[in-house]
Amino acid sequence: MAVRHVTIPILSDKQLGRSRAKFKASDPAGCWEWQACRDQDGYGLITIEKRSYRAHRIAYFVHYHVDPFPLDACHHCDNPPCVNPGHLFIGTSEDNGHDRDRKGRTRGTFNKGEKHPRAILNEHAVRLIRQMGRAGHTNLAIAVTMDVDPSTISHILRGTRWAHVA
Repeated sequence: MAVRHVTIPILSDKQLGRSRAKFKASDPAGCWEWQACRDQDGYGLITIEKRSYRAHRIAYFVHYHVDPFPLDACHHCDNPPCVNPGHLFIGTSEDNGHDRDRKGRTRGTFNKGEKHPRAILNEHAVRLIRQMGRAGHTNLAIAVTMDVDPSTISHILRGTRWAHVA
């Protein structure tokens, strides 16, 4: 299901109530993770008038009364299912990439369909993964420890991802 960035329609009270029931907001400062349907990249999805929207875009719109269109609603927390408006900012894809790079983080997923799209890897984690691989741990054991898909571990150990990390 393709999700395009389009203008968000006016939401009814019923639609607002349904969307609020689909995330956990136990800590006001923490991530509020979307508990319902997610896309292949881990972003929450909500259907309004037979069209799917990413839940964090709706959260931004509802909280700030500003439609992010045509820009992106980006995550300071780098956690795709997060819908905490305090973790979101509006920017271009380039702004989002600069924010990620400034923090030295990248998403742990590289292929559509990986099972843990929210995982975050950094250079320290990659070095640890390689150390565990040299010690004889299986890709599956490393993947469970690091909360990423085993194919991500395979890419790292073969040097097809994170090749710049020694």
